[in-house]
Amino acid sequence: MQDKQKTITLVARADWIFVLSLVGYPLVSGVIEIFSMNSRVISVPFRAVVAAASCYVVLMFVIKRARFRLSLFWACWVLFWMGYLSRILVDGRLNPAALQLPEWEYWLYAVGVSMLPALAVGVRAEKLSASCSLNRVVTVAAAAIAINIVILSSIYGFDLSLTSSFLRAETETLNPIALGQLSVTCMIASAWWLAGTSVTRSRWAMLYYLAFFIGLVGLFISGSRGPVLSLIVVIAAVIFKSNLVAKLFFGVLFALAAITVALTPFLSDFYLIERVTTQMWSDSIRIGLLAEALNLIGQHPFLGNGVAPMVVYPHNIIIEAFMVGGVTMGLLLLIILGISTFQALSLLDLRNPRGWIALIFIQYAVAAMVSGSLYIVSPMWVAMAAVMGSGSLYCRER
Repeated sequence: MQDKQKTITLVARADWIFVLSLVGYPLVSGVIEIFSMNSRVISVPFRAVVAAASCYVVLMFVIKRARFRLSLFWACWVLFWMGYLSRILVDGRLNPAALQLPEWEYWLYAVGVSMLPALAVGVRAEKLSASCSLNRVVTVAAAAIAINIVILSSIYGFDLSLTSSFLRAETETLNPIALGQLSVTCMIASAWWLAGTSVTRSRWAMLYYLAFFIGLVGLFISGSRGPVLSLIVVIAAVIFKSNLVAKLFFGVLFALAAITVALTPFLSDFYLIERVTTQMWSDSIRIGLLAEALNLIGQHPFLGNGVAPMVVYPHNIIIEAFMVGGVTMGLLLLIILGISTFQALSLLDLRNPRGWIALIFIQYAVAAMVSGSLYIVSPMWVAMAAVMGSGSLYCRER
């Protein structure tokens, strides 16, 4: 009985690691702004707590289990992270001046924010409560968006008739892309719950509709194109793979959201609409970054160029992997992404309570292709582990 209780506690802790890794920091950033605190006073302890909890879950998993089966995915995953961490170690020892950040920050984000939480979620994914995690994600995400909207209102003095003169909304601790992706996560999770629930019988339905609307407002306030692209790909995945009920519900819900916006008389003045319609597929800055990264890959295709050979990362994790660690790291990442994407698509069924996690992974995988760096795309790594953990890495109780 006591062992069973410990297992439940361990699983609950992994549930919260999953939730906090996805949507925890934006809520923390809101608290930082409200109390006008130094961001590191709260953000660093927050990261440390998540990392410590992740480490505990992994260690307890190893102690309690006797047999493991390492799949191709997890073998490549381990090799990839060993290669990436080795590059941080080598660069920190041999060429610290080339790093764009202090070495300890690379270790904090790569290990404490991305790798360890993903591993903790992965080893306990088969026992995660998908419904509880969804409820927590929606609650925390909606609260974080609402708090940051209030903060942005006090900073910029805007109302919801947001125009192009406003440009992109951000605070000192939360950038527009992060706000936009958080909003899309809130919309996806809310829509999935509503699609799988008899909304006429549920007293919670209005709260999820409200959360969806809060996410929609947050997306427009962010003024960022990347989250819109992620949302488009997610909707396409639902239409391609999910069952008819999910297709119809997602289609109607997002169509109503689009119509609501379209009926707004100041639609053309929205900065987000302007960016999507005129700048969605053209970005000279990102094209320049990709060209620089490809040039570096050509110079050192086998050994790579190190963790930070560019002042700004190339905004594409596949290109970055080839740039950092050469062909080996690049191919490992391609294998990881290919297997996890296939697994995610296989989970897309409204009858599967984990289907929404697959959509979250797809969202952040797309985000990582246009606006991410390997060591800071923790939502993608954690969602990927949740998608893969139940089927790829397993063990037997003694």
